[in-house]
Amino acid sequence: AEKTVSVGVPVGHGYDEVSQKTKLAYRKQLGLADYTHMLLVTGGGLGATNINNAMVASAEVLLQNVPGLVIVHTVGKQHEDSVSNAYTKELPGSLRKRVIVRDYLSDLYRYSAAADVVLARGGATNFAELALQAKPCVIVPNPLLTGGHQLKNAQFYSKKGAIVLLDEETVRDDTNKVAVT
Repeated sequence: AEKTVSVGVPVGHGYDEVSQKTKLAYRKQLGLADYTHMLLVTGGGLGATNINNAMVASAEVLLQNVPGLVIVHTVGKQHEDSVSNAYTKELPGSLRKRVIVRDYLSDLYRYSAAADVVLARGGATNFAELALQAKPCVIVPNPLLTGGHQLKNAQFYSKKGAIVLLDEETVRDDTNKVAVT
């Protein structure tokens, strides 16, 4: 016990508190300074098909209702082409230019720092990193992972008013586009 130190959940390199000045500096570094609002969507390194589909279905409404919004969507390496093509099919050209699809971001901390809102899964490390940045979040936990830990994490944060919680079933339901907008 005398050799043990509790340090909490380790966070990735680059995650730190984010001020308005820092957020705008990251936007400039990422070539996104012309946008007044930014939504980062990430389902993790492998992507999240239900989140990807829901975002494609909801993007037009979001982009029309929030002038100056850019959506940066990480979709997983195996989904980049199909999700990018789906956005191209669903959105008029002027709106499509405001959606950036990436397979994976090794510098995710810069994008989350630049974002106004993050839509993500509910892993413990993800929560710790986004909490450190004080990011407003919409969390869609994967209820099938070991012991339902993402759902338990999200329920805890939701009860504290720290996140907006969307359940997987709501996101999966293609007829419920408004739920993710």
